[in-house]
Amino acid sequence: MIRAFLALPLPPEAQKSLGILQKKLSASDKIRWLRPQGLHITLFFLGEMKEERFEEVKTAILAPFQVGGPPALRLEGLGAFPSPQKARVVWTAIGGDAGKVQKLYGLVRQRLAPLGFEAEKRPFAAHVTIGRSKSRGGFPDLEAILEKNKNFSGPEWVAGELVLYTSVLQPGGAVYTPRAFAEIA
Repeated sequence: MIRAFLALPLPPEAQKSLGILQKKLSASDKIRWLRPQGLHITLFFLGEMKEERFEEVKTAILAPFQVGGPPALRLEGLGAFPSPQKARVVWTAIGGDAGKVQKLYGLVRQRLAPLGFEAEKRPFAAHVTIGRSKSRGGFPDLEAILEKNKNFSGPEWVAGELVLYTSVLQPGGAVYTPRAFAEIA
């Protein structure tokens, strides 16, 4: 079985910026910070599938995605899902051409629907998950930490490709391997 997802990779300078932010925020031991080199913008989690199904996904994404040109993106702000009081995920938002990322998400959904993949029920919100809460109850100081760092801003970059990744879960965290690329035009 192959565990896979579609995402926009972050350039090294954005990953470095998020690593610095994580160190700044790491005063709390209640968050498991994700490795900066693995950070990305997930567009569609595919789950586990057989090799032949994975090949169908690869074929479905090979043609360029037309969104009016590659989006110019930047990292901006901090937040938590579902809320700072009950945080399960700590994230940074995506600014810049976020509307193009939303359009790309819609096109990805259209291409995957004939293969039987259904999108999440929650509305899509482009973000980068930088940490996960170690407990589902959240913790009292997270809201203050997020407020103090709400003006976080990272580097800008142009997202020229969508990547099909495989994911292998390991004790030290998931290991992601790019397996196919699609142009964003």
